[in-house]
Amino acid sequence: MTDPYDLSGQRVLAVDDSPTILALIEGVLEETGSKVTKAASGAEAREAMARPGGFDLILLDLTLPDAAGLDLLKEIRAVDSRVTVVLITGSASVASATEGFAIGSDGYIDKRFLENPDEVEALPYALSQAMARRQGLVAQEQLEEMKRSFFTMVTHDVRGPTGNVALLLQMVLDELGTEVTDQQREFLTLAHQTASEVVDLVTDFLDYSKIEAGYLRVEPEDVDLGALTDRVLGTQRIHARSRGQTLELSRPVEPLRVSVDPGQAGQIITNLVGNAIKYTPEGGKISVDVASEGSDAVIRVKDTGPGIPPDGLASLFAPYQRLPGEQVKTIQGTGLGLTIVKAMVQANGGSVIAESEGMPGRGSTFVVRLPIG
Repeated sequence: MTDPYDLSGQRVLAVDDSPTILALIEGVLEETGSKVTKAASGAEAREAMARPGGFDLILLDLTLPDAAGLDLLKEIRAVDSRVTVVLITGSASVASATEGFAIGSDGYIDKRFLENPDEVEALPYALSQAMARRQGLVAQEQLEEMKRSFFTMVTHDVRGPTGNVALLLQMVLDELGTEVTDQQREFLTLAHQTASEVVDLVTDFLDYSKIEAGYLRVEPEDVDLGALTDRVLGTQRIHARSRGQTLELSRPVEPLRVSVDPGQAGQIITNLVGNAIKYTPEGGKISVDVASEGSDAVIRVKDTGPGIPPDGLASLFAPYQRLPGEQVKTIQGTGLGLTIVKAMVQANGGSVIAESEGMPGRGSTFVVRLPIG
């Protein structure tokens, strides 16, 4: 609203069991051009809200003869996030009015304020401020939803074609044999690595957008964790070889059964091993150990990279965190990989920690624990 006092044309529902309060509200607001509907009970309020057209503003008494105002507020917010709701309270109910903010109210007005002729004239201004607040919240929610939708659309549209390019390049490399020169193979390998890195970046953004929006869903299956890890490491072995690194896997001979979402478990392993490859110098070593310890299945990913400074361990899993230092400043990434790992591990009932002495060449170890069975 341009004019903070302008409530003209607004549809208002006033809910209070006091005829005096209702009359005061109606008298003041109709002078502003608002259309006021009155309700003296919870039942009348529900009946009014069920009619077509709806309301722009609801003034809601906290104490009604047949309903609690906070319960009505919950009902309203369950179906409508746009309408402005201002609570009407007595001086003894200020605590309840404050609780109303957590549920979704946009303000409250003391009944003594309404009963004072010198102060009630300020009612339109107070209500317009509450309506402006609600409009701001709704606009912010709409913007966030638009950002999530756009983000997901773009990442989907980029990941699919780029993933196909990476797959086709890998197929070409596998089938060429000795029909290309070493330089041509080097160019094709570099193109494949670049496409794979883009896929990884886009996948991180897509996964994080799901987590941030609360869309991460776990669909657990009975999985042999050792076999799953071996399968997931197929692509990572190629990346490690291209950097002259050694990637070793130790796993139980017998199946290690866990109930996890296999796609998310694979993403956890991919992110941790991919990080280890990125931060380990050429010629270094990455070891992945899968074992059972008590009631847990444990995955340890150890590298021989620069390690993690002690003051960096606490914030390591926060979004967009990157390790400091000259050795790692040129390493590309979103800073979301470990955030995604932690969210997926916890969603599957497990935990993850990082261990490091913070000394170059001593590397770091990431330990994931998942319940067995």
